[in-house]
Amino acid sequence: MIPFSQIMGTPDVPEGGHLLPIPVFGASNDPELQSLWQGMPLRPMGAMAAGTGMGEPSPIEPGGMVAVNLVQGDLDMSASGTITYVAGKKILCFGHQFFNLGAVDLPMWSASVAVCFPDYQNSFKLSQAVAPIGALRLDRNMGIGGLLGAEAHMVPMRVGLNLGGKRTLNFKFELMDHPVITPNLAAMVLAQTITTYVRGVGFQSLSLQGNIKLAGHPAIEIENMVADLNANRLATYLGGILQVLTMNPWERPVVEGISLTVKAEERLDLTAITGVRTLKARVKRGQTLPVLVVLQNIQGVKETTTMNLYVPPSARPGKATLMVGDGFSLINADPDERAVDVAGLADLVRMLNGGLKNNHAYAILVQAQPGAGLRGARIEGIPPTISSMLGADGDFNANRLQRQIISRSVLPLESEVRGLISIELEVE
Repeated sequence: MIPFSQIMGTPDVPEGGHLLPIPVFGASNDPELQSLWQGMPLRPMGAMAAGTGMGEPSPIEPGGMVAVNLVQGDLDMSASGTITYVAGKKILCFGHQFFNLGAVDLPMWSASVAVCFPDYQNSFKLSQAVAPIGALRLDRNMGIGGLLGAEAHMVPMRVGLNLGGKRTLNFKFELMDHPVITPNLAAMVLAQTITTYVRGVGFQSLSLQGNIKLAGHPAIEIENMVADLNANRLATYLGGILQVLTMNPWERPVVEGISLTVKAEERLDLTAITGVRTLKARVKRGQTLPVLVVLQNIQGVKETTTMNLYVPPSARPGKATLMVGDGFSLINADPDERAVDVAGLADLVRMLNGGLKNNHAYAILVQAQPGAGLRGARIEGIPPTISSMLGADGDFNANRLQRQIISRSVLPLESEVRGLISIELEVE
């Protein structure tokens, strides 16, 4: 997941000045989650209940207060500021930028001020969103503007939290719909939900399943598992997938909803691949190759399982490499990882749904043979003269594959898998 500061750059400020972060209420100020706020011009101030008992909202007039909701529902994240000007349904606020994103669409609420904290460096007001009054439409360097009575479009997000099978909690959220901000908010909401209800000390495993629904495209299937106490790993995984989708260069996707289920177990579900062997170093085409894989859990208990690889008659006689590992390790070891050409959002969706996972063990048999990566997939075993004609943007080598996957086997596991072992074989 790319930090916000790398995407947006450093905002322009007058010489000798500095940009004061905007307090955001409802956002956790837990130090463990600070990395998710990296580079954002916001300062998390902790959670507050919304819409109840903090007094009457300030009047909608110059000098009054409004709140802008980044997240609402079972968790409310809002930033409050001063009203500058009101003319009919038009309203200007803040007197400074929010993110300086230009056109935006966010709920605008009336706000109630509880107390002021004066400070020469960074004074702020402790305030609370009370009731919806309109929608924020514009975010510029000198202020923000909105329309009273308008409604904002938000991205629905649902999270089911299964606490070791003992009870399940269900949450509903609505997130700001923006290609740059939505991934960060989704990651923050997921991380904050987990850290609020899952213990922070002791053995813990977290599994994540769900989907991201897109208009006009198949849903993106989400699956990941971490065998530690760091909720940020799941959060940044979700945020990274959303960044790839929302910031693609071809079209802006319409995210219809995010549905997730997190299961928390009070144990370490971690499996290591510690050994791989075959009964013989030579394998014939048209036969099945049994691969014996030694798996070891965190308690040191080992078990041996068999993964069968069918070697097709189309395989070339000669050297082949057997690779057994978890999905992320195989991706990092793949010399063709960046050679798959993606020409549109449909290709990107296809590639994401075909990605390897870290709770599966994979066995693949590969040979050095040219191919081409096109439309989010691999086209293998084609002649070099053909693959050279399929280069992206006239670069004949841009999407050429160095090897062909001639056989693969998958072993799903209910644990995080780690390890990668390679063996050289001979195909006859």
